[in-house]
Amino acid sequence: MKIQLSGKILLSLLFLFTYSLFAESTWQSGYVNLKDGYRILAEYSIDNNGNYYLRQGKSGHLLEKSKVISIVDKQYVDLISNSSPYQSGIESIFFLRSGATYTTKSAESKKKEDLTAFGIKSVSIASMIFFFSEAISDQRRVKNSTYLLDYDKSRAKFYNSRNNMNYSIALFLVISAYYAIDAYLNFDTDLYGEKTNTYNSIDIGLDEYLKSQFPESKSGFLLDRQSSSLFSYEKSFYFNF
Repeated sequence: MKIQLSGKILLSLLFLFTYSLFAESTWQSGYVNLKDGYRILAEYSIDNNGNYYLRQGKSGHLLEKSKVISIVDKQYVDLISNSSPYQSGIESIFFLRSGATYTTKSAESKKKEDLTAFGIKSVSIASMIFFFSEAISDQRRVKNSTYLLDYDKSRAKFYNSRNNMNYSIALFLVISAYYAIDAYLNFDTDLYGEKTNTYNSIDIGLDEYLKSQFPESKSGFLLDRQSSSLFSYEKSFYFNF
């Protein structure tokens, strides 16, 4: 009788501790990218040590911070899933973008970098068009010039215009290549240029992930309105809210 009473008291204290732990936490929702290549859509909360409490339905799990690469929202996952590093580079060339489109940077930062890239590329395109037009015009002057009078002067001016046109074309190609490579390399990166692993990760449910990670573990606990009993998976739990 005393043993049963002690057991009930222990379970009650365990329930109150767990409930207060999660009730006082600030939960957010997002995709958690793990180092082992999986991506879990769950609610999460971060403790004082930087570890992550995850919950999905009634399933919960404590993840060490060393196992987590990044946490991103659904909008970012959809953005990355429908593109690729190659596509990012191509879009940078044709749409005169920067390499910030497929990153976790804020919309304001992306807009600022895109405007800067667009301005630089537009100026280089305008210069290229100007010097091309000037070279065509000077070429016509050479054809219409009179030999021994203004031919040498017209030809020298044409050569100068042609060189300027070639330099402007080379500059445009270098700028475009720079931003294209930047877009390719920075695809699926965070504010610091680190990969979030969203592009290469695989969607998996929390239950399925726990079963794959702890197939034989029997530690943890289950919290239910009707009963309380042991539940498999290390550092894992079930709960009702």
